[in-house]
Amino acid sequence: MESGPPRFHPARTLAFLLAVSVGGLVWSWTAQRDLSRALDRAESPVVARVVVRGFEEGEVLRATLKRRGAWFAPPHHPVNRAWTLRGAKKSLPLSAGVWTFQWRDRSLDILLRSGDALKLPLAPPPKGFAFIPGGAGLAGMGMHLEVPIDEEGEPHDEEGFFLSLTEVSVGDYARFLARDEKADRDSRGFGPFCSQEERALSPRGCPGHRPVVEGRDIWEATLRGGPPDAPMSWVSYFDALAFCRYLDEAEAPGTAIRHHRLPTRSEWERGARGVDGRPFPWGIEPKSPQARGMLDPVRRVRSHPELRSPYGLFHCASGVSEWVSTKDGERRRVVMGETLDPITDRIHLAYRRGESPFSRSARIGFRVLGEVRP
Repeated sequence: MESGPPRFHPARTLAFLLAVSVGGLVWSWTAQRDLSRALDRAESPVVARVVVRGFEEGEVLRATLKRRGAWFAPPHHPVNRAWTLRGAKKSLPLSAGVWTFQWRDRSLDILLRSGDALKLPLAPPPKGFAFIPGGAGLAGMGMHLEVPIDEEGEPHDEEGFFLSLTEVSVGDYARFLARDEKADRDSRGFGPFCSQEERALSPRGCPGHRPVVEGRDIWEATLRGGPPDAPMSWVSYFDALAFCRYLDEAEAPGTAIRHHRLPTRSEWERGARGVDGRPFPWGIEPKSPQARGMLDPVRRVRSHPELRSPYGLFHCASGVSEWVSTKDGERRRVVMGETLDPITDRIHLAYRRGESPFSRSARIGFRVLGEVRP
């Protein structure tokens, strides 16, 4: 019996070709994945660490590399990390560059350099404050790397700090003033909230912390009857220091903040700019006075959320200018956040000017820094 030619089985052939195609796709995807991981390891060696704490057991933390350490260029391919956190704290090995961390409903950018070991608390910050991470960031008009320093000259190379989300409001200051004006005073008129600096530079006694200019009581004339959420102005540098001392007295023990004070110039700039060197809180493009709220009939400390800084701070370049603790020579203190000047360069976040610490102006207010309790 003669055998005929082999029969053609279309279904078997189709199944075979499909299996080969699927196998090829799986191999190609696996090869590309392995190559991507190899390139990631070669181009982004582990050179820094972020130590996280204050998380819930089993919480997931994600990180995405936005800029590589070399010239802050975007990565050649996506670099994503994810960790399920357990225990009291966790040390995360990472490459140099700008990383975006995401957890719960929060997002935070951190710049890592070789050898950095930054601390990142995941617990919510105190009410009314934002957490500002330590480490380096782009700063200044000339875009140089800078680590913020505190008023003792110590760098925030590991620990971060808290900055108030808003400028101190009229309502905030009213509560302080009510407490201050009822406090006992010494023979020279100094009360419990007067700083040593104010005592040393005021030989005639405490001038008081009520906004009075050339005999005119600005508090009664214009501020007291206005909106309580308007930014407080007409305050001197010493008024701002006294307010911080008042907050220390009012702070409940055991909270996340151990001490309130004014930020230094570099701490203020970090909170306003983030780490990417943007010239304005909202980005790289200047905005018109109208878009910055300069024509609003009433200013409010939480208005215009579209103008917030990368860390969520309101009105760093669209409210009042703000006192910081940095000196400008021996007799003046630095003011940051120029907002009313029509010259664009002067609303650049690196722009600063010096004022007498006794000066009171409708253009100057302040915000508060909280030092992290260990």
